[in-house]
Amino acid sequence: MAHVVTCFVRNRGAVLLTRRSERTGTYAGRWAGVSGYVEGDPADATADAWRELREETGLTEADLELLAAGETVTVADEEGSFVVHPFLFESSSRTVTANEELAETEWTDPTEIRDRPTVPHLWETWRRVGPTVDDVRTDRTHGSAWISARALETLRDAAAEADDWESVAAVGRELRDARPSMAAVGNRVNRVLATAERTPDAW
Repeated sequence: MAHVVTCFVRNRGAVLLTRRSERTGTYAGRWAGVSGYVEGDPADATADAWRELREETGLTEADLELLAAGETVTVADEEGSFVVHPFLFESSSRTVTANEELAETEWTDPTEIRDRPTVPHLWETWRRVGPTVDDVRTDRTHGSAWISARALETLRDAAAEADDWESVAAVGRELRDARPSMAAVGNRVNRVLATAERTPDAW
C-alpha cells in the first residue's frame, strides 16, 4: 500500500484546491489538495509534504507555517491502495506557481470540497486537520482574532455536515463557551447564532 501526503494550504480562511492534470498517474481531472508520494519513511512524511509544496506550488518555508498533521486516511479503489497523510499549512501568500501536475488551482471555501469531483475521501482528509472545538479551546499561541476566525470555520464545517439546526447549535454553544476570557470568540459565534436562519445551509 503506497503512502501519500495531502497538504491543505489555508490563507485568510480559504484553502488551495488543485485540479490534477493528465500528467499525474492517478485521479486525473479530480480536485485535491497538494499531493504526492511519500518517498522515504512514512513516519517522516512531513519532509515529503514540504517537498511537494515547493515542487507543485512554489510555496516555501518562508511562506508557510505547518499547523497540523492529522491521522491517516486509507483509500482503496480501482486506482490503487493508499495511506493518506494529511497536513494543514497557513500561508502568507496566495501567489502559486503551479507545475505540470496541476491543471488548475483555486483558493476557495473548504466546504466546496463536498460539491466537486475530488480524489477519494478528500473531505474526510480535510476534517483530520481542519479546525475543531478543541483547537479553539486549547490554542495558547494565537490571539483572539485568529482563534475567533477558527471558531467560525469550525462552525461552518459542522454545518456542512449537519442534517438539522440543533446539532449545529450544539457546536455553536461549545464554541461560544470555549474561551470565556476572549470576548471576540463568544461575540462572533453569538452573532451567527442570533442572526442566521435556523438551517445548516444558512449557517
